[in-house]
Amino acid sequence: MRLEEERKERTLNRIYPYNVVSDNGVDMGKSGYHKPDYYCGCSEVTDGGGAYRDERYYFEDPSRHLYYLHQNCIACEKKDKIIIHSCGYRSKTTKDRLNKIIGKFKFRIEQIDFKWYLRDNITGIRREFEDGMILKKKVKKLTDY
Repeated sequence: MRLEEERKERTLNRIYPYNVVSDNGVDMGKSGYHKPDYYCGCSEVTDGGGAYRDERYYFEDPSRHLYYLHQNCIACEKKDKIIIHSCGYRSKTTKDRLNKIIGKFKFRIEQIDFKWYLRDNITGIRREFEDGMILKKKVKKLTDY
């Protein structure tokens, strides 16, 4: 992997490191308790030696929501826009979690022949997915009704 690609993939994790956000952010929900193993890479964060797959925090500002999957920041939402990342894990699980987050923005990630694409659900336009994409919330105009 080229250095530029690696830098781009890890941007949200560098800006919002899991340990800083989980210690200082406001917990908005956790799910998927599990025992970390070699494959997921999670650190043990509970007294029982477990961790959570999906976590959501608001951090520094109540309108900034951060979404983590296996302690990797996959999305940063603030008011009417969101930044999305696969963090280098282009898996079905990552795609499913991102789709749950970006659905309200009227977008969807699809996979065709092992490549990810971002589809605009209103226009139907599809473009190749890139880590670090910034999406703006789609609002229907009164004339659309």
